[in-house]
Amino acid sequence: MKLAFKPHVSHVLIVSISILFVSPVFTTQSCVANGVSEKLEALKTKLTGLRSSLVVLKNKLVLLSQRLIGVKERLSWLTYSMGAKFPTKIDWPRSIIFDRAGFGGDYQWTFDDSKNLNVKVYNVTVNLFGEVPAIGYYNEGNEYNFRMRKFLVAMLSEMVVALAPRGLVREITSQLSIRSNKADFSSDLQSKSINFYFHATATGVVENQKADPIDKTYNMLFHGFLAPVFDVIKTFQSDVLMGVFQRDGVTNSGSIAFDNLTKQDVHFHEADSPDNAKFKVDDGRKVSTFWSAAISPDAGDVKQGTAKHLEKRVIVTYHLLINDKDLEAKLIKIFAEKSFGALLRRTSEVAKDTTALPNEKDRAALAGFVATLRKATLVK
Repeated sequence: MKLAFKPHVSHVLIVSISILFVSPVFTTQSCVANGVSEKLEALKTKLTGLRSSLVVLKNKLVLLSQRLIGVKERLSWLTYSMGAKFPTKIDWPRSIIFDRAGFGGDYQWTFDDSKNLNVKVYNVTVNLFGEVPAIGYYNEGNEYNFRMRKFLVAMLSEMVVALAPRGLVREITSQLSIRSNKADFSSDLQSKSINFYFHATATGVVENQKADPIDKTYNMLFHGFLAPVFDVIKTFQSDVLMGVFQRDGVTNSGSIAFDNLTKQDVHFHEADSPDNAKFKVDDGRKVSTFWSAAISPDAGDVKQGTAKHLEKRVIVTYHLLINDKDLEAKLIKIFAEKSFGALLRRTSEVAKDTTALPNEKDRAALAGFVATLRKATLVK
């Protein structure tokens, strides 16, 4: 027997009412879902954009951080020597023979606060700076007459790679087997424990101009540079690699090498000898400039004395020679400036003064010296 289902009118009514009420619910839920999805997509897009913006901001902050580190480093260079706020005037004891004309009244600035000029007396009678050569000449009585150093700037050793003559950098890096790009140069100096000193110095005329050599021939003394190798004794002697580079207003006088490093005899025996490492100031020049370099000796270079300290040292010096007494007097007042920027600006003005410097070569040499100091110290 088959059972047949016959919907009662009440069943139809219930189903109809259910559809009537349930259908709008599904429609509303669908609309809500679609709206949420659109909002999520919009939010995702915004978050993607925000992420991109944050990446850009991060890169800008990294760049800013690098620049701030650079500013910090530059500011650290402006720590003046021996903790002084202003340039330090160095007064030497008058009891030591070599200080009288050579070192009185220097103004020292340092842009490398890890180093100060070494004024230690290494030898009982040697009172010469270890980091820069002295300049002067021997008179007929074999007495040494110093040209007075008026101004000295200690700079970061890495800067020598960017500023020094290519030949000088090539000679030093070849002799020391180090690399010549700025970053590797500094790294190699550190890894090889090489002490490197880079200075610029302005040197005036001989203290007693009546004793100035007629032929304008002078020499450089590296005895102060050599002295730290030996114990405190009365005599020492060694060959030292030295040379002159990129000169303007000076010519070779027959001994010290120009444009390369060669060994020269340096002998101390209660006096400085021999009379070598000579150069001549060109006639008519009130201003001369050149670079010098020296590398400390190896054990095989020592001729006399007991070498106890053979740690490798290098000095590079950028020289400004002031060959005129009136110009020296003008510049000495400028070198007393308490602002290094003002010092450079006023010196630059002298370099444009055709009355003080009628020779165009002199003006160019002085302007070049100022420009190099600006690059080395980042002071305008």
